[in-house]
Amino acid sequence: MCSRYYVDMEVVKALLRLTSDADDVYMGDLTQAAEAGTVDVCPSQNAVLVLGQNGRILLRQMRWGYPQYDGKTDRRDVYSRESDKTELTGRKAQHLLINARAETAAEKPAFRESLRMPKPAPFAENSRAAKSAAAGIPVSGRCAVPAAGFYEWNRSKEKAVFTHRESPVFYMAGLYRKFDGEDRFVVLTTQANASVAPVHERMPLILEADELEAWLNDDAGAAKLLAKTPEMLARSQEYEQLSLFGVM
Repeated sequence: MCSRYYVDMEVVKALLRLTSDADDVYMGDLTQAAEAGTVDVCPSQNAVLVLGQNGRILLRQMRWGYPQYDGKTDRRDVYSRESDKTELTGRKAQHLLINARAETAAEKPAFRESLRMPKPAPFAENSRAAKSAAAGIPVSGRCAVPAAGFYEWNRSKEKAVFTHRESPVFYMAGLYRKFDGEDRFVVLTTQANASVAPVHERMPLILEADELEAWLNDDAGAAKLLAKTPEMLARSQEYEQLSLFGVM
């Protein structure tokens, strides 16, 4: 499971080099926060994503977690406890589907439409949907989640931080859909490689920068990437007892 990651100014710089087609207000807020230090991203919070649309690269803000759980998805991919970090309250903060398994996503109703090439937003009367369509945001599709690192906890609740060995920025494969007019995303996970396995059996499906185009805009390329084994990551371990849902 991937349930928390972080971004920093290196991520912001990398995103601004990727494209100028961005959510300017959110990127401005993110830049200001990153200038003060690393920014943790937790389930139910908004995050910046990399999208593809007709060969273009877009940066858009979406909320982490699908609000529906149909009982057919592995419960280990469901965020089912409230946290001091959450931006939702009560039942809305519970049972968020935050991860999708790369091995089975194409078979699951919640994910299989998003795995195909993104579909343009349909005509809509309400102003929010109309603005979304005008901005070129598809109804559903594949996305990439930029990060400087992610956290994982072992069975003893000891925290490990994972980063790329050769780059300050990497991308996690993701999927997104629109729910009641709001764009939501999940992070794809795969079997942990040797660098993550001592801590957890699952890890995010890591994309290299040169794999973004294939993942975002090429069905055949995306299918191959679903089966990839991510590159080995660097790990730093903290051995004090840190709770997954406590203050970091």
